[in-house]
Amino acid sequence: MCCCWNHHGTLFASCHQDGAVAVWDQRSGACVARLALASAARCIKFSPAPLDLLAVSEHEDRVCLVDARCWGRRQVLAASQDAGAGLAGSPARASRPVDVSGIAFTPSGSRLWVGLDDYCLSYDIDSLKRKTFGVASVL
Repeated sequence: MCCCWNHHGTLFASCHQDGAVAVWDQRSGACVARLALASAARCIKFSPAPLDLLAVSEHEDRVCLVDARCWGRRQVLAASQDAGAGLAGSPARASRPVDVSGIAFTPSGSRLWVGLDDYCLSYDIDSLKRKTFGVASVL
């Protein structure tokens, strides 16, 4: 099990061995989102402000990015498919699922780092799209 707070201190998220993810509103005590992953969840992190992303790693191979503005939109990153892409000294491609040991956003939120068995992967976050209200508009 792992847990974390969002950058405002208003949401608390937890992930569990059975793949369950729950997000709670600290002010009301209500559960605002429940997600089910394909396998055991290991790490969970909210992105820094002003981005509203929740990253959850599974035991092997996958990291799920969730839109914390609406909870229904998500993207899954497959580490075994991305393993070795452009990294010196890493395997050309992983032929089996790889263990995910940790995840971390950079302080600016522009990248997500995924720790694997013996190397790390880095993913760019398109922060411009995240800041321009891709889900709703302001009148």
